[in-house]
Parts: sequence; structure tokens; C-alpha cells
Amino acid sequence: PEGESVARVAEKIRQAETAISTLEKNLKRYPADEITERSTITDPARIVDRILFAGKFQDRCRETLDHLQRQLDWFQTWGENINLKDLKYLREKGVFIRLYLLDRSNIDTLPKDQCVVAFPEREGKVPVALFSRSASDKLHAKEAPLPSMPLAEVRSQMIRKKRQLQKVNAFYNRHKENLPVLQDYLNYLHDRLNSQKALASMGTIDGRLVYL
Repeated sequence: PEGESVARVAEKIRQAETAISTLEKNLKRYPADEITERSTITDPARIVDRILFAGKFQDRCRETLDHLQRQLDWFQTWGENINLKDLKYLREKGVFIRLYLLDRSNIDTLPKDQCVVAFPEREGKVPVALFSRSASDKLHAKEAPLPSMPLAEVRSQMIRKKRQLQKVNAFYNRHKENLPVLQDYLNYLHDRLNSQKALASMGTIDGRLVYL
């Protein structure tokens, strides 16, 4: 049906515009004067698909890096020599340690009847640790969650994700010369959309197309 054809072409236009915008933004953010390797793909529709896939992969890498950076920040705050297995062992033995990052204005309100240790301020926050024999003891503040992996694994994964992002940037650089091709493809799609809309405004009588 003509209505479906219009919808399909409109979706291809949206995808092409997204691909062009993604490519332009990344080339602006990570400019590369020399193309070290050229793309062998010439079909603009395939180029669009690959750029859209690369954009989604890039977003996932950045999200993962942000998550890893927060875990690295945890170790840099509480100590890079902390072994997460030791904290688990202490919990199993009935020693519970809860960690917090508090504003300096909240330090004077900490309970005096509990074992609370405040460390030197770091980046505007005061690290505070609560030591207790009871799993229910907590401070009235948001607890700093423990990392999900050891420091060595955090650093290893960060290196891997940064390398993947570098490969994505190299991919965008290979397609830099395809920007005019994509723009021509987008213009073609707009012309095709106008044609489909014109066809959609026509009806069929006795097998012949007539203007309504």
C-alpha cells in the first residue's frame, strides 16, 4: 500500500539524517586530517546501517566506561589496596562496614554512640565509615555502593573499552569521505518521499490512476 511505502521512506530519511548527524558530530569531536584507511562499502543504505550500529555501540561503550569510572572513583576514595573479598569475609564473621560520602556540614550530626570514622575530605565530600556488629545499623544517608569487581579488573575493562572507542572513531574517519554520498542519498529519499505522497493522493478507477 502507498501509505506503507510513505512510512518506509520516511523512516529511511530519519535513519539517514541520524547517520549524517552522528558522523558529523564525531568528526567534529575527534577530527582526523588524514584518512588512513578507506571504506570499501559504496551502497549508501549499507553505510547508513553501519553508522547507526556504530553509534549504538559507541553509546554502550560510553555507558560502560561511566560505570567503570564510578567504580574506579570508589577505589581512589576508599583505598586502592582494599580487597572486596576481605569485606565479604568480615560480613560473614558478623562485622558490617557501611560507607558514605557526606557533606562536611553533616559531620557534626553523626551519632556519638556508634563506631563512625570520618576520613579526610575528598572532592567536596567527606568519606565516612560505620563499623557495626549489627546488619541493621545504618546512618541516615545514602550508602556508597561497593564495586562489582576488583580494581585490576576495573582498569583492564576500562582499557578494553577505550580501545573499542578508538576503533569506532577510526571507523567514522574511514567514512568521512562518504558524507557527500550520504547527503545525495538523503536528497534522493526526499524526492522519493514526495513521489510516494503524490501517488498516495491518487485513486484508481477502472484500473486507471486519476487525480482526486
